[in-house]
Amino acid sequence: MKLTLLYIENSFIKYNEKYFNGELVMPTFEITNSKRVLGQMATKYDMFYKKRFILGVSKYYDRTEKQYDETIIHEMIHQYISQKNIQDNGNHGRYFKFMCSVINKDGWNLQRTTNISDWKLTEESKQKEERIKRNKVYNIGVFCKPNRDKQFIFRYADCCESRIKRILEYNKLEYKLYKTKDSIFDKFKNTQNRICGVLIDGNEIYEKYRIK
Repeated sequence: MKLTLLYIENSFIKYNEKYFNGELVMPTFEITNSKRVLGQMATKYDMFYKKRFILGVSKYYDRTEKQYDETIIHEMIHQYISQKNIQDNGNHGRYFKFMCSVINKDGWNLQRTTNISDWKLTEESKQKEERIKRNKVYNIGVFCKPNRDKQFIFRYADCCESRIKRILEYNKLEYKLYKTKDSIFDKFKNTQNRICGVLIDGNEIYEKYRIK
């Protein structure tokens, strides 16, 4: 379904009456495009130190009404705890879990985290991911021993380049660094403090990166 601010607001009003006795103050509603944070309840204070709430819901994944509503109710529980100044033993502490268990009796599946492994992306999110992938630049390094009998290839982050060079030079390794858009390196994890790579010998897909 297509998520709208009106949908979030109407769901909030409905579940505020049903589960919170209409006690929750109306927050500001936001739609985000977060990949990892499905929902968020932020707290801010105005110039008079009055607490106000911002309820954000991500549209990154293609979700059902029930899945969206579970996120909204999840964040409403956070608002209730904050608004009532309830001291819980963590962000998803005992009181939060208690409220989830009570509401779950109505057939919901409220929990601390949600398994999104089988969720599909919205078309908008797919297009965004494809644009990012097309424009992504990978930092690649190749190193070898003096006789060049074995060469290894690895990936590193921009912020680690000077550290990578120091490690390679300290170990007196011959090396070459590249920047490439070759998406084959998307599966590589960034090397940080300890350099290890994939052996190039006999692996034709990396042959063009060999030190000649």
